[in-house]
Amino acid sequence: MKTLKNFMPLLALVLGIGLVFTQSAFKSVASAQEERWFVYTASDHPTNVTDAKQPGNYTMLDLNELPACEGSEDLCAIRATVDAGQPDISGSVATAIDDYFDPSPQVDPAYLAIKN
Repeated sequence: MKTLKNFMPLLALVLGIGLVFTQSAFKSVASAQEERWFVYTASDHPTNVTDAKQPGNYTMLDLNELPACEGSEDLCAIRATVDAGQPDISGSVATAIDDYFDPSPQVDPAYLAIKN
């Protein structure tokens, strides 16, 4: 019984260090899941859903910058989760792009910005 008491402080220390490392790992994942605006820069605007879903066709804006969309009503920018400096075009973002290129287009302002 005396040997178990001797290991309790060491066990508490190991558990404490493990808790610190696991919490640090979750914080870095959360910051990687940041949403930002990305402006379409491959041309004036995407003309089809395939081009609009290519992450490399976009440039990320600064943290609090909003897209300056001027001109005719064309797709200008998307708001998406950052994935290695490019937009993650999946889930709701991909659906919003599909809806925009649908024969009766719908614009979801949470994910898309169009020129005005």
